[in-house]
Amino acid sequence: MHIIFNSLRKLDVDLLPFMDREIDGKAGYKHHLTDDYLKFLQTELMRICEREGLHQIDLLSPSKARIRDGEYRARQHGQEKLDELNERIVAAQLKPTQTVFQTQKQFLREAIMDVAGRADSLDTFRQILLEDYKIELKDRRGRFSFLHPERKKYITDRALGSAYEKEALLEMIRQNVVEGQKDKASSKEEVPASEVNGGKESKTPVKPSAIETREESVGSNSDFAIPEERLMSDYDPDYDYHADPIAMLYVRTKLRLVVDLQTNIKAQMSEAYAQKVKISNLKEMARSVVFVQEYGYDSYEDLVQDQKYYSEQTEELESSIQETKAQLKDINAQIHFAGSYYSTRAVHADFLKAWNKKKFREANREDLDKYDEAVRYFKENLDGTIPTMKALRARKDELTSLREGQQEDLQSLIRFQKNLQTAITNVDAILGKDMEHNRSRAKRRTGHIQEMYLP
Repeated sequence: MHIIFNSLRKLDVDLLPFMDREIDGKAGYKHHLTDDYLKFLQTELMRICEREGLHQIDLLSPSKARIRDGEYRARQHGQEKLDELNERIVAAQLKPTQTVFQTQKQFLREAIMDVAGRADSLDTFRQILLEDYKIELKDRRGRFSFLHPERKKYITDRALGSAYEKEALLEMIRQNVVEGQKDKASSKEEVPASEVNGGKESKTPVKPSAIETREESVGSNSDFAIPEERLMSDYDPDYDYHADPIAMLYVRTKLRLVVDLQTNIKAQMSEAYAQKVKISNLKEMARSVVFVQEYGYDSYEDLVQDQKYYSEQTEELESSIQETKAQLKDINAQIHFAGSYYSTRAVHADFLKAWNKKKFREANREDLDKYDEAVRYFKENLDGTIPTMKALRARKDELTSLREGQQEDLQSLIRFQKNLQTAITNVDAILGKDMEHNRSRAKRRTGHIQEMYLP
């Protein structure tokens, strides 16, 4: 709803509590919008809605889930396109994998609430967000910012709503800790250790590990059976696994391949294409194993830790590049004003010697103005010291070379981070880590795939 009124007050009125100046109640003066005035308008709007029997929200309290107009329209438009797409999928005798369109902000909201409901510390909250949802958390200047896995720019907690701001989330985590302690205390009171199994130690059957379960499932799959003697070979650093990535499948390792094709629409429609995807997936996974072996990663945690480390290094390098660019900009300004100074210095010397200075200035106003501007610039920035053009150009060459080197380093870092992220994603698939979550993420992208392959 929009409130439109004249910027000037039409009639004299008595001063109201939200008015803080004498003229605020007089005709002919502009309305003075203050925080108190805005609250007054919001309260009046809520009162009018209540009087007219209209639906209303609490305008005075911060929204727990802040959905702005752009997100609302994006969700509405996305749902319409998804509904049209699902009609074509049903017509092709396939089952839609996604029926409700989800914006990136809504994905963040649901993920944050899920993780905040089970985290017992800020570090755990950050770790689970990254592992389960590939969401990065940044804590700066007293606020949280979240990076969606398909974005390059962070989204602040304020943009998501008051329920997702730092204080609210930390309070949820504190409540988790308190409730966990209460549960432990109550369980100890209800079931004393001396009464369990007649005072004997409980022997709970241990479930097979996830790796053992995957080994059994993969070993029983005839499509991916590997000769027993080939499995016992060791990793050879001299062998070109990039040229022959399938050879990596015969290297002794705890990793086992898991192929998930349930989210690929074209694979569902064509058995031949599904087989092609299986082979392609195997090669990509093998390349990921090559990457892990080459860089000496011993655990999944090392991969995630390095990803975080290189991400921080990238941010620091980007900051350094911005600083170098600022220095270059400053040097270019110094070169400009130094050039003006040295080119007009002789004219200014003649001006000092001139008998009729007014007439001389009128005849050489442009050069003298350049001289004065250059002198003023160096007084304000370098305490009046004017460097030589040779020194300035040498410094510019030095900064230019530094910037080029930094940009090359940044590109190398970005390429390595991209390979590292690809390796982590593929290792997740190899280890069967959070497959259900990966499928749910893929469902959100299925619409794009379906548009590509369905008429």
